[in-house]
Amino acid sequence: MAIDIRLPATEEDFEAIYRLRYDVYVTELGYSQRHADHVRRRIVEPMDNGASLLGAFDGSVLVGTLRTNYAKNSSLGIYEDLFDLRRAKHFHPAQTSITTKFIVAREHRGTHLAIRLATETYKLGRSHGIEFNFIDCKPTLAPFFEFLGYRSIGAPLRHPEYGEVLPMVLPTADIDHFRAIGSPFAHTCEQCPTSRDAVDFFYSTLCRQRQVAHS
Repeated sequence: MAIDIRLPATEEDFEAIYRLRYDVYVTELGYSQRHADHVRRRIVEPMDNGASLLGAFDGSVLVGTLRTNYAKNSSLGIYEDLFDLRRAKHFHPAQTSITTKFIVAREHRGTHLAIRLATETYKLGRSHGIEFNFIDCKPTLAPFFEFLGYRSIGAPLRHPEYGEVLPMVLPTADIDHFRAIGSPFAHTCEQCPTSRDAVDFFYSTLCRQRQVAHS
């Protein structure tokens, strides 16, 4: 049976997402999660309100998930300051988003599932007019996100729950870069109306900020 990637449709779907978070972040990785419910073995956070949650379902079993918050219509919690989203200037908040809680169940790691999840949330972001999607990741995972088209935008940060993480951003309309690196986002980007404004801003401003941060 093919894995179906979709928005959760039932309370059971949402509960499966909350439980997978607990299974991976608390049970497997041992992270201290502020909103972990150790009795019900689930993680539900205030940022889930208004967020776009995606689930990857292998039949009735959830095997992957991620969360995207669009700055124009949901709270970004600590990430507003952690990522210093003011650096996006006039593109924020109308055209910025953050992706967090990106999880693939252990038995599906090393498959194409993570790429499929990322591609689906990329498509949703483009449909919402998003020009910049921000994430953070463990430095060891940076090559995966660079393969997608993300770029680092500063030195590693100290996340209060995950420790050292690397902040990264995806200029969603950078079709030339997507083609050059063979990003799985290239095909979708080619189908979307784009302008150069955000891409030019990235190279003229965000890249320069990155160089200053690393100097």
